[in-house]
Amino acid sequence: MDISYLRPEDWPTPQHHELVEYAQAYLEEFNRRAAELSSLGHPASLFAKRLGSAAVYFLRDGAAAILYLDERGASQAKVPSRSYAVDARDEELGHFLQSGTANCLKAIEVALGEVVRHDLLRVPPDLPIAELKGGLSPEYLGPFVAAGGGANVTGLAIAPRVYVESGVVRRIDPTRARVFSPFLPVPPDGREVLQYVFPFADVLWQFEQLGLTPEVAVQHVAADIEVLSIGMAWRIPSKQLTEDPFEAVATLCERACDSFAALLDSDDVNERDVQEFLEVPGNQFLIAPHC
Repeated sequence: MDISYLRPEDWPTPQHHELVEYAQAYLEEFNRRAAELSSLGHPASLFAKRLGSAAVYFLRDGAAAILYLDERGASQAKVPSRSYAVDARDEELGHFLQSGTANCLKAIEVALGEVVRHDLLRVPPDLPIAELKGGLSPEYLGPFVAAGGGANVTGLAIAPRVYVESGVVRRIDPTRARVFSPFLPVPPDGREVLQYVFPFADVLWQFEQLGLTPEVAVQHVAADIEVLSIGMAWRIPSKQLTEDPFEAVATLCERACDSFAALLDSDDVNERDVQEFLEVPGNQFLIAPHC
């Protein structure tokens, strides 16, 4: 595949230009707020490193992916220290994800007109080794190579939102899927490091309809940091939190809200009961952050 950098004058539509500006705004806003994650300690601090670059890959059929590298990773990869566009419109999203993550990250195949069954979600098979381009962090692989053993990796599968009517997939909606890198232990002391070379990535279906502007990027930074913070406070398993962070956290937040409402509605509730409930780390999202 011939991948080339896209110059601004070569971007096909205003939405292509807008997406690169979105990535740059995200990078700048995240760097401004990264200390919020660092203050939470480990493992949140793994994601708190300042970003050095945002590579926006334009793929086939209106798909795109944004890979964010921290400053060290961007320097080692010798990529621009900013957001930049890469023309990959001859490659499908699924192949791009698998080849760049050693088959660990896959896009579930969903087709229009497909009848919904229990096995609707089809995970693509692994690509041949010859088609893989890396993607696993040397910091993760290094200790296993030095020890002469194999490494356990976490596989993730993501999919776009779909509209199903009468048991049939009628529409594939514009979707932004956030993928956080899994964090896994390495020998000999079991310290945790990120599995991928990127701390997080955005996978986009029909990105031109998502309205990803620089102003939206600022909102997304706040939401992404909040979701990761709540997920870690709840000790959501790494795979679940990194693969589908919004769904995982939203489910637990809904449960917490229901429990809080039930507590407040009980006849014998007192201030101490409410205080104890709000002091549970996973429940502290119920209190405004500035309090």
